[in-house]
Amino acid sequence: MPRPWEVTIEHIYREGNCCADYLASRGHVLPFGLHEVESSDPMLSYWIMYDCPGMSESGWF
Repeated sequence: MPRPWEVTIEHIYREGNCCADYLASRGHVLPFGLHEVESSDPMLSYWIMYDCPGMSESGWF
């Protein structure tokens, strides 16, 4: 696809994105394939709210 792509890769510690860490740990025990996450997952909602204001653990150091 001939497009002017610009890609940046950055490493973020798991403490800096708790929502992604939660989803990765959940996905680790699922069989290979596509899985949908329900938006009503209370833990996912918690981690999204925790990450939103930038108050993750890495922000305290």
